[in-house]
Amino acid sequence: MAMLLITHDLAVVSGMADQVALMYAGQIVEVASAADFFLHPSHPYAKLLLQALPGADLRGRQLAAIQGTVPPLTQVFKACRFAPRCPFQKPVCFEKPIAMQLLSDSHQVRCIRANDASLQSLSLPPLLARADEVSTDHSLLLSVKNLSVTYDLGGGFFSQRHQFEAVKQVSFDIQKGQTLALVGESGCGKTSIGKALLQLLTPQTKVQGQALLQGQDLFQLNRQALTVARKQIQIIFQNPFASLNPRMRVQEILEEGMKSLHPEWDADKRMNDLSLLLTQVGLLPEALERYPHEFSGGQRQRIAIARALAVKPSLIICDEPTSALDVSVQAQILNLLKELQEVLGVSYLFVTHNMGVVSYLADKLAVMHEGQIVEMGHAEEILNNPQNSYTKSLLASVPQLNQSWA
Repeated sequence: MAMLLITHDLAVVSGMADQVALMYAGQIVEVASAADFFLHPSHPYAKLLLQALPGADLRGRQLAAIQGTVPPLTQVFKACRFAPRCPFQKPVCFEKPIAMQLLSDSHQVRCIRANDASLQSLSLPPLLARADEVSTDHSLLLSVKNLSVTYDLGGGFFSQRHQFEAVKQVSFDIQKGQTLALVGESGCGKTSIGKALLQLLTPQTKVQGQALLQGQDLFQLNRQALTVARKQIQIIFQNPFASLNPRMRVQEILEEGMKSLHPEWDADKRMNDLSLLLTQVGLLPEALERYPHEFSGGQRQRIAIARALAVKPSLIICDEPTSALDVSVQAQILNLLKELQEVLGVSYLFVTHNMGVVSYLADKLAVMHEGQIVEMGHAEEILNNPQNSYTKSLLASVPQLNQSWA
């Protein structure tokens, strides 16, 4: 049986595909057998994508993110579509359309330098070293003890009310300036933990246990005290298309939390902070006057990150913030999160399925199964030597790049 697999997960491609067709801006730019594609990527876009994959070998360094954004398909293309972002560009790349070049019977590439031997040895832009000013304060920030979350599933004329315990007696700590990754199958309770910490669950949901944020139990705070505490803890939701109000300009979106949680800040203070935020997340000043629909997915997620940072929190809950993004945009977001952590000392509770992201970003790892943490410790130790049977099966099921092609 033949199959057409459409995905941005290169590990899945490596494990399942016989042939690869790589697209950029609505056009196929490289076609090859899977083995040839991963062993000898020939288009600059392919080279950069493979360099952008997160992993333990790049820990502490920036990923090779592709600068710029994919052009809108509404424009008329008169030359190479990738040329404005290509580190190997030549003047001719901007002058005429590029035809597919035949490298072998099974390998074609849309690049004028496809047969240029120097391209194979030409080094990619260097990976940047870690920031010089790195936060060294790793004291305890958040201590969660025996957290349980129970949903009341209601009922009606033909069904009885019943309860579902999504999180069962979960405990963990997060230090300042560090990242705890929370992994597990969908429905295991990861997102419920994040929403419980911020009290974003419905009043019918029962939350038990303690969540001590710098000594204050978040679950015992009244409304006014909780508002003050929310200055210290924010969230980046999974879907950047749904988490931003489409009727509000970016400036309104970013200022909303500032006005609510820091009413003492005047307009000049807010605008100065917004200018700095836009620089930190890699957006231009004119972004403030635009609406969310005018941005790409990666740019929207940068806005969501800026919104979380706007109130200067100590902890950000990242609920799969890169799951809907392609490899190149994911690299940009991970670089940004890592840089902000190193410079500002922000801590992350990072909910994800991506083990490459875990090995690149996380200091500690907690594995969840059916509402419970079944294994927790240093990320490197668990990834390399898991002890729990579920953790072993979970890691074994994660798609990996074919090692014979790496």
